[in-house]
Amino acid sequence: MRSCLILVARHRNPELSAVRLPYRQKQSLYQSLGQLLRAGVPFPSALDKLSSTARGSLRQLMHRLRTAISEGKTVGEAFAQEPGLISPMETSVIAAVEKSGRLDHGFQQLAFYYEGLAKAREMVIQKSAYPIFMLHFGVFLLGLPELVTSGTTAYLHATLPLLGVLYVAAIFVIVVLPWFREAGTANPAVDRCLRLVPWIGKVRRSFSVARFCMIYQIELDAGVNVIDALLAAGKASRSGLIRSAVESAVPDVRAGGQVGPLLAISGAFPESMMRALIVGEESGSLDLELKRMATEFQAEALLHLENAAKKIGKTIYLLVLLYLGWRIVSTYKNMLTEEMKVLDF
Repeated sequence: MRSCLILVARHRNPELSAVRLPYRQKQSLYQSLGQLLRAGVPFPSALDKLSSTARGSLRQLMHRLRTAISEGKTVGEAFAQEPGLISPMETSVIAAVEKSGRLDHGFQQLAFYYEGLAKAREMVIQKSAYPIFMLHFGVFLLGLPELVTSGTTAYLHATLPLLGVLYVAAIFVIVVLPWFREAGTANPAVDRCLRLVPWIGKVRRSFSVARFCMIYQIELDAGVNVIDALLAAGKASRSGLIRSAVESAVPDVRAGGQVGPLLAISGAFPESMMRALIVGEESGSLDLELKRMATEFQAEALLHLENAAKKIGKTIYLLVLLYLGWRIVSTYKNMLTEEMKVLDF
C-alpha cells in the first residue's frame, strides 16, 4: 500500500522522486564529478569514467546525462531533464555554476550538502534502532506469562494487537508526514504549522534557510540578476513561508528596494540571518555572509536533528517503561484477584 501511495505522489509531484537516489550516492556522484573536473577532465569523459563502476538508477542517470550532452545540451539542461532523480535545488545550483564556469565548485557544494543529509539520516537510524528493539522485546517478554499459562493463542492475543497499534501509528507517520512536508514547500500555512512541530520544526527551518542562502549565494556569484537569484533561492528552500516572502518582496526589489529589509518584514527568516543579510548588502560582503550563513544553518540543522533523534529515543524508552509498568501492575492485580477469590468462601 505504501508503495502505491508513493508512486501516486511521485506522479503528482516529480520532486518526490529525488529520494530514489540515496544521499550517499548523490554525495559520491557530485564529489567525484567535482574532483575530475578540477583535474581538467571534461564533463562527458568524467561521466564515462564514473559510469563504469555505477549500478542501477545511478548508472542509468549517467547514461542519460551523457546522451543529453552528446545531443548538444548544456550540463544544466541535461540535469534538468531528470526531475525524477534530480531535485530543483540541484538543478538551480548546477545551472548557476555552469554559467560562471565553476562547475567543480557547484558539485563540491552539493556533495557537502548531501554528506550532511546522509550523516543526519544515519544518525537518526542509529539513535532509534536500539529503543525500537527494546520496545519489541518488552512487548514479547511480558507476554510470556500468557504463553506459559494459557498457550500460544493467548500469547498472540496479548502481543499482536499492541504491535498492530504501533505499526499502524508508524505507517501513519511514514505516509502522512512526507505529504505534509511536500505540501509545506508551496503552502505557507502548512509550512508554518510544520515549524511548530516539536523536534522537527527547528530542523525544517534551519535546512530551509541553509538552502536559501546557499542557492542565493551561488546564483549571485554566477552573475544571475537579483530577481532571478531570489526566486531560484526561494524555490530551492522548499519552504512555503520563504517562497511566499520572496514572491512578496520581488515587486519592491524591482522598484529599487533592498532585499534584506523587505525579507525581514515577512518573519520567515531568523533574526540573525536578516541582520547578516542587511550587513552584507550594506558592506559589500553579501557573498561572504551568505556562504557563512549557509554553513552555519546547515550545522545548526544537523545539531537540531541530533537532539531530535535523542529525544525520540528517550520517548521510546519512556513508552517501554510505561508499558512494562502497566503489564506488571496488571499481572499482580490479576494474581491478587485470583487469590482473593480463593479466600472468599
